[in-house]
Amino acid sequence: MMEKPVETGGQIIFAMPEFVRVEYQRPEEVVMVANGMDVWTYYPVAQRAEHSRIGRYQNVVASFVGKENAGRRLRRHYKIAVEQVEGAFKLVLVPESRRTAKYLKELTLHLRTPDFVPVRVRYVEASGDVIEIALSNIEINPVNPPIDNRKFVFQPPAGTSVTEIDLKDQLL
Repeated sequence: MMEKPVETGGQIIFAMPEFVRVEYQRPEEVVMVANGMDVWTYYPVAQRAEHSRIGRYQNVVASFVGKENAGRRLRRHYKIAVEQVEGAFKLVLVPESRRTAKYLKELTLHLRTPDFVPVRVRYVEASGDVIEIALSNIEINPVNPPIDNRKFVFQPPAGTSVTEIDLKDQLL
């Protein structure tokens, strides 16, 4: 369990519906890239990367983030509480699945109104460790300059140790 909070900084680039790039600069550089088929997490200092192929699980993942089925699917696997606070909707999700509860105790999302963009995330791991992320300087679909799609492609540098992670045991 973490003894004191660790503050980090970086950027998140998100292109709807499935492209995400997260770059942390401190306390340790980490790069995470998701492009709909693969998820890579790269730790440059350790010369280590983790790779998950989500292609065959894409429909399961999409059912959680897709507009049509997201609420129904979430309610099937999580207890959900919603309240409006400080210009945002606060969504608290507690897993009902034992498989998910092995990793996650609670997830809290603050979605700003009226566009429902996440501005704060609080993730409580089963161990009790807490990860809190506050998002600021949010730009939706920047035009000048536009998002470069190469940001969502990752190739581990030579000498990087890659661990393959099977999502089968981690998805609901």
